[in-house]
Amino acid sequence: MEHFHHFDFATIIHDDHYASDCSFSLSANGKDFLREDMNGDLRVGFSDSRFKTYTFDSARAELHVDVDSSGNKTIGLVSPIADISADGQLHVCRRIDMVKSAYCGGSTGVR
Repeated sequence: MEHFHHFDFATIIHDDHYASDCSFSLSANGKDFLREDMNGDLRVGFSDSRFKTYTFDSARAELHVDVDSSGNKTIGLVSPIADISADGQLHVCRRIDMVKSAYCGGSTGVR
């Protein structure tokens, strides 16, 4: 498990629009993260943090992804905001790209 204190996403993304002060722990287990054939678990535990103008107390989110030999995916996201599950022939990176594009107003280049 890795711990990050006072992390500013703006310095990574190179865009002051994402100015933040986040403290969190990150735990990942699996293979091929952020790729279509990703298998594994990702857990994020936030301490008191700020992202842009949003502040929040401690929170925890978990993402679980499994891909079978036929390419069928089972995805589960558990968080204080929403609990989501889906299965079938899913194209996760395309969906991430759609969400980022809608939010940021442009293409992200995620494939």
